[in-house]
Amino acid sequence: MKIKTSLWMLIMLFALISVSGSSCQSKKMEEKYEWSGTLSAPKEYPVEVYKGSLIGSDFTQNFRNWGTVNPGWGDAAGTVVSGPDHKAIPDSLTITWLSFVENKFYSGNFVLPKDKMKTLFKEGFINDMGKHETYSDVIVGLAPGGTVAVWLMAAGKEVEVAKFKAGVTQIDPESISSDDKYMFRNGYAEAILSDSMVIVPEVKAKIESNGYPSPNNYSDLYSKKYNWKPVFQLPEGSKIENFGFGMYNGEMDMLHGITLANNIFKERAVPKRCSFYWKGNKNEEHGVRVLSFDEKEITDAFKNIGSGNIELIFKAGTDNTVFISLKTDNKTIDIKNAVVKAF
Repeated sequence: MKIKTSLWMLIMLFALISVSGSSCQSKKMEEKYEWSGTLSAPKEYPVEVYKGSLIGSDFTQNFRNWGTVNPGWGDAAGTVVSGPDHKAIPDSLTITWLSFVENKFYSGNFVLPKDKMKTLFKEGFINDMGKHETYSDVIVGLAPGGTVAVWLMAAGKEVEVAKFKAGVTQIDPESISSDDKYMFRNGYAEAILSDSMVIVPEVKAKIESNGYPSPNNYSDLYSKKYNWKPVFQLPEGSKIENFGFGMYNGEMDMLHGITLANNIFKERAVPKRCSFYWKGNKNEEHGVRVLSFDEKEITDAFKNIGSGNIELIFKAGTDNTVFISLKTDNKTIDIKNAVVKAF
């Protein structure tokens, strides 16, 4: 009886060691990447994080004490490199922040789509030098109404991987540390909004003229995608070199080399800005930058052009003239109010 008991204990111990070893091996085999976390918010809606973190199995990126953030929706508010060079992909986000314009705190805890993020990190993309590259930043976007977006970003490339909704929250006064009391004093939000370094003059003028953008823009309008591709009408003998573009939903992409040669219709958000380079028949270089589309004009044009494949046409000449239009099989709409610089 004692022999059987001892044998059974040995079998159980061996099984426990095997499971433990398998678990450790699984953790060791988890792929790690060189990434940093950062924040984003619309230029018109500055925010400040009260507390928050991107959390992974081996690392936590803290967003406390980042100060006021409003670089533009999808744009990164600087980068803080911390932790080990290579880290596991984050699997959750916890965040509480102050929305200055609304004078409200929002809070939420969210599970990130880790498998989707793993696939994107692993697949990466081909950069404009023809080399394989992967993402380097995880951006957390905070918008009015509690909208939270998460993007992966690298130079010239950004893709949205998740969108969440945070709720309005009240902070218990007794839980506020002495270091954070400044965020709760009367007049703090007003002081931030009156600071010309936060709301720059051109943004302030736009707000005074058009009002604040609707919070629904960040949760719904900017997320709408259409099946479009860029088309270039250039002088005879000319060749397009590349096309880079940012979209209202915060994503950005660049077409060059194979991706430009295989330029296809693809589900994309409405473009916010773009640039491209082309060579003339004497190999001279030309550049075009659409510094900004008029938001109402371009979003209305995409909405009204109809369903199906949409061509975003750029007709450029050697005299630096640029004409932009949207076109389907049945309809053409001229885009007249974009801010364009050709050189």
